Amino acid sequence: MPKKSPPKTTPTVGAQDADASTEHAHFITEIARHDALYFRDDKPEISDAAYDALRRRLLEIEHAHPHL
Repeated sequence: MPKKSPPKTTPTVGAQDADASTEHAHFITEIARHDALYFRDDKPEISDAAYDALRRRLLEIEHAHPHL
């Protein structure tokens, strides 16, 4: 008789929220840093496309987790 593999577990909603919260905070910090580099210092470090990608990811997180 073949052995059954253990059931796959998924992260709890709380863990998903914690991960999303951490990622959200990371993108908020990164975007603020790049805003300062671009607007205050006139020394951008990333392309407009890369900046837009950061903003899009932040919006995805906020859409999936409106409480953030």
